[in-house]
Amino acid sequence: MNILSVFGWGIRIGGHFQSALAHMKCLEKMGHHLHVLMPGGESAADVVQEFINCGVAMHLFHKGPRRGRFPSYRGAGDIVRICKDSKIDLIHAHDFISFPASYIAALRMRKGIIFTKPGGPANNLFPPRTVDAILYSEELLEGMVTQYSLDPNNIFLIRARIDTDSYKPEQVTAAFLQKYKLPQAGRKIVMATRLEDNKKPWIDMMLNFAERLAEKDEPAHIIIAGEGKLLDELEANSCSMDTKNLIGRIVHIIGPLYTIRELNQLYNYADVVVGNGRGILEAMACGKPVVILGEYDEGELVGAENIQDIAYFNFSGRHFRPQARGKSGLTPLLYKLMTDQQLLAEAGSFSLDYIKKYMAAEIGANAVLAVYQRALLKKHSYRDYLQWYLRLIWTFFLASSKRRLVARIPA
Repeated sequence: MNILSVFGWGIRIGGHFQSALAHMKCLEKMGHHLHVLMPGGESAADVVQEFINCGVAMHLFHKGPRRGRFPSYRGAGDIVRICKDSKIDLIHAHDFISFPASYIAALRMRKGIIFTKPGGPANNLFPPRTVDAILYSEELLEGMVTQYSLDPNNIFLIRARIDTDSYKPEQVTAAFLQKYKLPQAGRKIVMATRLEDNKKPWIDMMLNFAERLAEKDEPAHIIIAGEGKLLDELEANSCSMDTKNLIGRIVHIIGPLYTIRELNQLYNYADVVVGNGRGILEAMACGKPVVILGEYDEGELVGAENIQDIAYFNFSGRHFRPQARGKSGLTPLLYKLMTDQQLLAEAGSFSLDYIKKYMAAEIGANAVLAVYQRALLKKHSYRDYLQWYLRLIWTFFLASSKRRLVARIPA
């Protein structure tokens, strides 16, 4: 099968791209041929190379979909051209921005069409009732079906998406430690995240813990990896904390890691990995204990007793929201983990076993292939497209009207 995957955003190191890459890698091994179409000038070269190394053929939009308030089908011509040149059987739109153009192209070429929404709670970016959709979380699936009366028979929950050939237990090399000037002694607590404003609550939680840790002169280190506009600010803040600690440097801001190989090294270096989203799944694949974070200083060790709730919300930490506040926060939990070797070992063993049984990309790729084969047999019409488009615009209008009305109501 020849499959064209379309992205409306440039490929970065983020979780959604890694999930897609993990499935593509498995599909290539099965003998299928993968093509990727993405905007030019936005992608991280090292991440693009990861796709190329798996045998994926890369293409650039001449002019990709617009990123505005309303769905754009600009770029459909590029998709049609690649479908003709590469004898594409099926088009997979990996985000909402790329979906309208992909849908139009599929109608013109009479090809199968698949939609994926990366994550988050349900919002007004929903697919047509007639198009098969792949989602990664039960929270999103149930929200979509409930809010927009989507046909549950056309929506498929596929959680398994971790490349266990790349993320696995391994020895940390001296070259990696030297490159990022990482300490070898003491407990190492690692967070890998985008250093952007929307991640600030979780980054602040780690810095608050580091500040308390510095005052106790504990032999431990906080390592934060990532890229974004907060990088310079974090480096400055870490210097002020390090001066309080008699042992020496405690906070290590190491910047971006662009390759899967280096991310795997970082997770294997850690004693505990802290965060939320796909990153903690990758750390679990390395056999590491992981602590999932909530928005209000909640922290919880991932284990058998809470994994179902955590997985329902796609490892986002949103499972904390319905719970009563007042639970012990992140700091006591991390102190306990720093001193309890047996708890660390048991949590790490659970992590590795869970990923192998439920989250390995090979499992997910087989499920994705079954959806692809089903989509090849479906017929779509311009009438379906028009009905979906008008409903989508109406939903945008209602949401916009509601926001304006709320803004006018006096506080």
